[in-house]
Amino acid sequence: MQHLMRTYTFFWVSAKYARHSQNIRANPRIAIVVYDSTVPPGTGKGVYMEARAYELTDSRECSHAFACLRRRGWEHPPSVDMVVGATLRGVYKAVPENIWISAEDSNGLDGRVEVDVLEM
Repeated sequence: MQHLMRTYTFFWVSAKYARHSQNIRANPRIAIVVYDSTVPPGTGKGVYMEARAYELTDSRECSHAFACLRRRGWEHPPSVDMVVGATLRGVYKAVPENIWISAEDSNGLDGRVEVDVLEM
C-alpha cells in the first residue's frame, strides 16, 4: 500500500466551503475518472479509481503537496501558512484503493479491467 500511496497520490487546493470539500469531510470515499478528451469519441481509454480523500493539516504534508504541484507546473502555490489552520482554503490528497482501465466487455460495450497496482 505504501508504493500505491507514493505513486498514485493526487493533491489539490480547494475552497473549504466547496461542496466537494464538505463531502470529503463527511465521507472520505471518493471516485476519480480520467479520460483523454483529445482523441476521437469512442477511441480513448479511461482510468477509474476508488480512493480515500483527506484534508491535510500537517505543515510537512502540505509542503510535500505543494512541491508535487510545482513539479506539475503550478508556479505560485499559496504558502503553507495560508492553508494550514485556515478557514477559506485547504490542501487535499486522494489515495486510490482500486484502479480500473476501460475496455470492451464481451458484448463490445463499455467494460472495465482491474489493475493490480501491487504488481506495477
